[in-house]
Amino acid sequence: MKTIESHFGKFEGQEVQLYTLQNDCGMQVKITNYGATITSIVLPRKNGNPEEIVFGFDNFESYFVDDYQTNAPYFVVSIGYIIFNTSAVATAIVNGLIPKNG
Repeated sequence: MKTIESHFGKFEGQEVQLYTLQNDCGMQVKITNYGATITSIVLPRKNGNPEEIVFGFDNFESYFVDDYQTNAPYFVVSIGYIIFNTSAVATAIVNGLIPKNG
C-alpha cells in the first residue's frame, strides 16, 4: 500500500490536503481532509486497464463555483450533516425511542 499526501487548496486560511491511496492491484482512491471528500476512485477492469468510477474535481476551488453549489453541493462528501443525523436516529431506534420532530 502506498500513500501520497499533496496540497489540494486552502479553506479559511487552512491547508486542504489530498491523500492518494494505492494498492498493488491497481486500485487508487483520492480523498481530502475536508469532509473526507472523495475526489477519485480508479479500479482495474478485468482486462487490466484502469477505469475512473468517481469523478471529482482536480482542485479544491472547483467545489465552490456557483454552478456546482446550485446543483450538487454535497457530491462525494462522506462526512457531514446527513451522516450525523442518521446516526442520531439510529441510536434513538436502538434505544427503543421514537424520534419526535421539534
